[in-house]
Amino acid sequence: MPHSPLKVTGTLATGFAATERTPMTALQDLVGDARRLVVTTSLCANPDDRELIRADIAPVQVLADNGFTTIDWLQPFGELGLSALALLDPQRLLIVDGDVIHLAHQGGPIESLDGLYRDLHEVVVEGDEILAANTGNDEVVILDRSTLQELRRVRPQTAGSGDGIEAIDRFHLNQGLRLPSGELIALVHHVTGRQLVTRLKARILKSHGDGGVAGLEGGPNIPLNLAAPHNIRVLSDGFLVFDSGRAMGRRYDTSWTQVMEFETAGWGRGCAVDEDADLVYIGSSPPRLRYKKQLQGRATDRPVVEARRLSDGSLLASDIVSSCEQINNLYLFDTDDYQRHFDR
Repeated sequence: MPHSPLKVTGTLATGFAATERTPMTALQDLVGDARRLVVTTSLCANPDDRELIRADIAPVQVLADNGFTTIDWLQPFGELGLSALALLDPQRLLIVDGDVIHLAHQGGPIESLDGLYRDLHEVVVEGDEILAANTGNDEVVILDRSTLQELRRVRPQTAGSGDGIEAIDRFHLNQGLRLPSGELIALVHHVTGRQLVTRLKARILKSHGDGGVAGLEGGPNIPLNLAAPHNIRVLSDGFLVFDSGRAMGRRYDTSWTQVMEFETAGWGRGCAVDEDADLVYIGSSPPRLRYKKQLQGRATDRPVVEARRLSDGSLLASDIVSSCEQINNLYLFDTDDYQRHFDR
């Protein structure tokens, strides 16, 4: 059953969260009135990890005075929930299901775009392009921002090979991004494109730990030794990436040398950066079963949004996101944009 909004106290970073009811969260104080913090959520992808059913899930939620609340008109979208959102312009909003991209016109109809999509993850709007991570096909689908016509599909090139009991040809590409230099890159779980697995009693145990950046359109691959990474964010002096399988955030300089790390409350997925305010907002979910032993009990047992100092990773505030099993993406929208697109 859905839970009441709860505030998570500062013990969250190092252990299971203590909770208390509160009429006004510190997280909302940090976000302020000029913006709205929105999350997309879902059931766990693996049925073995699920405890809820789809009727329990609120796939898009916004932070309000009493915690996160459901945006009702988006409730029916998605078999498991929703992956992502993207504002194209004042009139158009993309709503991303796992296998479908929907286009919502301000105050008007909602249509589905044609395309062969499978397990869509993050969608990034960059200049005249829309970069959709089509994870199930290990590719970035590039669409024209104005016409929404598909321009091309780009996949990483396999580099090297893996040794082990068995290998699956998978990058698990979950974000495409064009850098300020113009270089097109992708964030992947397996830089070599080879995922090692062990078969045990008819179950596949997947390996993680060789995640990093894959160069597209001829760029180099950059191994970062990450476990199931998510969410590259470009900063003024480098990059921020979540090492989700280890419940860590990692900052890199412009040459991809790590300069700082900090713990997150759990499986980091969903990120919004306010560099001027020295803040990063993080979606943290309970780890999948295969990661719990590795994290040694320090991860949250409920999905939460954290606010941390970008400069040192210190925890400032957090709040539980109810009616979901995992957070998929997180956004800071200007209040005017939020009202234009989400108030129906």
